[in-house]
Amino acid sequence: NNNSVVSGGGGGGGNNSEAKLLQRKLKDLESSSKKEARQLETRANKAETALQKLQASQQSLVAERDSLKQDNNALAHLKADLDSFKAKADRCKELEQEVAKKEADIAQIAELFKKETALRKKYKNDLEDLKGAIRVYARCRPMAKYEIEKGCKNVVEIKDDTS
Repeated sequence: NNNSVVSGGGGGGGNNSEAKLLQRKLKDLESSSKKEARQLETRANKAETALQKLQASQQSLVAERDSLKQDNNALAHLKADLDSFKAKADRCKELEQEVAKKEADIAQIAELFKKETALRKKYKNDLEDLKGAIRVYARCRPMAKYEIEKGCKNVVEIKDDTS
């Protein structure tokens, strides 16, 4: 095998065949080492490519993480704004209820005012009758269509229902 060492010169032809055998083993070892070196180089290239892909992926993930952090901060601000808007919406509902109550109060007061005005007019007319005053009634008719088309203008101003 490879470990046997031949010494001495005992017949002349043995050395030559051993040398050829060793040269062939040497060539085999060289070719196998070259093959192994190529395989290792291929593996190293593949590992380097994979490393570059991983580094690119890591950079992409870091960029995405930073973007998500910014989005998270923006969402935190939006949540605060949303809470503020909810509080304002609640306040608006309260104000709308108050406005509805005030409008109902105004309608009630307007109705009372109308009744009081009618009563005041009745008392005034009764007083005028007792004094013996002469009343003059006039009716102002609305303008006709042809008067409006001519551009005529109203000359009488009616202030309210009781005048």
